[in-house]
Amino acid sequence: MSCARWLASLAVGLVTTTVAAEPLPIRDLFQPRARQQLTVSPDGTYVTHVAVDQSGYRIVITDREYPDYPRIREVGSYAPRYLQWVDDGTLTFEAGGALFAAGQRSSLPSTLLENLYVDDGELNSMSEFKRSMRYWSIPAPLRDQSDQIVVTGYNAKGYSSVYSLDTESGEPVEIENGKREKIDRWLVDRTGSPRMAVRIDKDRATYLIRHPETQRWIEHDEWQSDGAIKLNYDGRSYLQRRVLVMGYGYDANTLYIAERITGDRFRLVHYDPITGELVRVLHEDPGYDVAGNDFTPSTLIWDDANEQLAGITYLGEHWQTVWFDQDLTEYQSRLAAARPHEAVHVTAFSDDRQVLLAVANDPQGRSQALIYYPEDDQIDVLADFHETLREQDTPDRERLQYTARDGTEIEAYLTLPTGVSRAEARDLPLIVQPHGGPWIRSTPLLDPESAYFASRGYAVLDMNFRGSTGYGLEHLTAWFGEFAARMIDDIADGAHWAIDVGIADADRVFVMGWSYGGYAALMSGIRYPDLYKAVVSGAAPVDIGLQIKGYRREDNYLAYELWRELLGDPRREKEALQAISPLFQLERLTTPTLLFHGDADNIVPVEHAKRYEKRMRELKREPNVRILRDEGHGFSYRNNRKYFLAASLRHFEATNKEQ
Repeated sequence: MSCARWLASLAVGLVTTTVAAEPLPIRDLFQPRARQQLTVSPDGTYVTHVAVDQSGYRIVITDREYPDYPRIREVGSYAPRYLQWVDDGTLTFEAGGALFAAGQRSSLPSTLLENLYVDDGELNSMSEFKRSMRYWSIPAPLRDQSDQIVVTGYNAKGYSSVYSLDTESGEPVEIENGKREKIDRWLVDRTGSPRMAVRIDKDRATYLIRHPETQRWIEHDEWQSDGAIKLNYDGRSYLQRRVLVMGYGYDANTLYIAERITGDRFRLVHYDPITGELVRVLHEDPGYDVAGNDFTPSTLIWDDANEQLAGITYLGEHWQTVWFDQDLTEYQSRLAAARPHEAVHVTAFSDDRQVLLAVANDPQGRSQALIYYPEDDQIDVLADFHETLREQDTPDRERLQYTARDGTEIEAYLTLPTGVSRAEARDLPLIVQPHGGPWIRSTPLLDPESAYFASRGYAVLDMNFRGSTGYGLEHLTAWFGEFAARMIDDIADGAHWAIDVGIADADRVFVMGWSYGGYAALMSGIRYPDLYKAVVSGAAPVDIGLQIKGYRREDNYLAYELWRELLGDPRREKEALQAISPLFQLERLTTPTLLFHGDADNIVPVEHAKRYEKRMRELKREPNVRILRDEGHGFSYRNNRKYFLAASLRHFEATNKEQ
């Protein structure tokens, strides 16, 4: 929608505000953005962050003495991960399964270990190629051996081994071989010692621990007494797990876990896997899961210089860090006081704690990386992850709660048109935007889609309906047995709330989503035909039976057993699965609908969209299906994203005109 048309809409009462901002450009909203991987060298001389643009990723290394002359290390198309300082001048990281070291002289990182390992020096077939692949990661540095790091490597069959790697010679030395026990993943403590292993057999994950006397690898759960904590899980118990392993500390007796054995929400706990005892609770939050990356984003922060766990960063009301150290708690408080209108959390610090790195998120969800000097109480900006948007009027993203029909409080985020406050918001066109997953959650950070539509005159509401992660076991599992009802009702209750408080115009409420959100958008249109005036659905599993059977064909047994347990067996409960599949309810979908799907989607295959189109034609209705060439489950190409947004906007505006 152009600015002129947006202004014209004010005169007829479509949007009640006296100030119109320019619509935010797609090129600024959807610029590639790196994850905020901030690191500082042990002596505090160098600070780093990851940057990205259309040409690829790069690591920016800044000497604090010469901040205007950062050193750029080009990485390429793969996102760098596991950034670790080996010493005061060498940074190691993983990208695309290969390991690299970035020093101070070359603009290109040196390769430590390739992601392709060939025994015979020649590849004659695709099967040989697959057998030769190795994927590497860095679980821990060896701070007392400055030229050594511990790495784990995967082969094509998924077995993982542990190595010590000399960063000068690039020579790996095997510490543990995972082939015998068919190990999928290792847990290494902060000193580099392998302490626990995970074996996955089809849909079952089994934790192994080294026997303290025999030194042999044995099953943790069988070794512990009947009343002790159990770590194993399978597809059927995946969502209802009571314990999640976070990571080892500095010895065999210190394992940090997320635990909800007696409560509803995960809390961070020090657990002794040798004795089977819970040593102490480190942190719990009455409203949110604190730890456990399968269910809520969280990161343990280590103080290697003092060999202790320093804190944890997790997503609660906002991104926040809880410290277990008095000095770091004080520094965090100072930062919060200096930037009171932002959510600021420290993510890394030098060994002497005189150089701290932090991330600040403003009310619009925009992020900056900061350097903080406690001795001088000084804050410098290291990087601005939304620099182009900071120069423009970006809509606020407000956290709120509404009450579902059964009294349950649902957390949501409301994005209003730029320049419109909650007090001024009246009778706006509303886009309800359920998130994907469904086992993820919407966050306070900038949502580009919401900002795109809000800057064009729409209010956007995205909610963490029941089934979303981060709010405890009851919230996560409340939909069991009501897949096409409870979550869809929670979403509708959000739309009704916006209407009831006067924010939304009841005649201009729309719903859109991607992946599970696309499924929810279709089912919302089917279940609430009088509420929603238009539907946009992307990458939606329209046939639940087809989706579940696909997991089995792909040997994804954990996903197959999980969905079969929750929704039904596609071989024995065909009718039940059809009852929750949009494909078999399309005669009830009378709301104007636009459907998108990538032809290269390997998570929800494009066959879903083809079946949808075929069924709509059988019903003598226009399918309005848009197949996006070369796209997978998300957007890889800017032009496709631009087309999706523009077509969705036209779809909503066409309905707007009809009202």
